[in-house]
Amino acid sequence: MFGLSPARPLSCSPVQSSEVFGLDAAPTIGVDLGGTNTRAGVVSAEGEILGRGRRSTPLPEGAAAVVKGIADCVRDAAQDAGIELKDTDGLGVGSPGPL
Repeated sequence: MFGLSPARPLSCSPVQSSEVFGLDAAPTIGVDLGGTNTRAGVVSAEGEILGRGRRSTPLPEGAAAVVKGIADCVRDAAQDAGIELKDTDGLGVGSPGPL
């Protein structure tokens, strides 16, 4: 129909940040901000999870409490990884809506 060929799955391989930024790239932190829980992970340049943090998301307490919860969760993940926040390359946040 309409002269279109069937969809083919894309073939792609994951790219490690060490391939992009060099082998000495510092760990990065990812945050998953959810309506119930906030989770954070420290990930090496090779994609290895070095540490994790998890906190309840305090939505009823307002925006300031949610931001504090994110910061606490990130600190928990860094502590679990045995690193200091200043030794990371950056942080990304995934959120179900605008922050």
